[in-house]
Amino acid sequence: MHRVDERNLRPILYTGPSYYAVVGVLLAVIGWGLYAYTQQLSQGLGVTGMNSPTYWGIYIVNFVFFVGLSAGGVIVASLVHAF
Repeated sequence: MHRVDERNLRPILYTGPSYYAVVGVLLAVIGWGLYAYTQQLSQGLGVTGMNSPTYWGIYIVNFVFFVGLSAGGVIVASLVHAF
């Protein structure tokens, strides 16, 4: 490998203990999210404390917003690809 390549790739190829600490924290966050998702899936939205219809509306609006955002991204990407 050339010197320039080795110098540029060193942070990727040779990791230190801080890298594994960050990976551990991210895996813990993912595990917590999966646990929360399975609780919500098995017991319903009651575990989130959404007992008022207002909170349900916020949950649904958030979902619809991200679906619309994704659809917009697909449209923009397809237009860029077409032209």
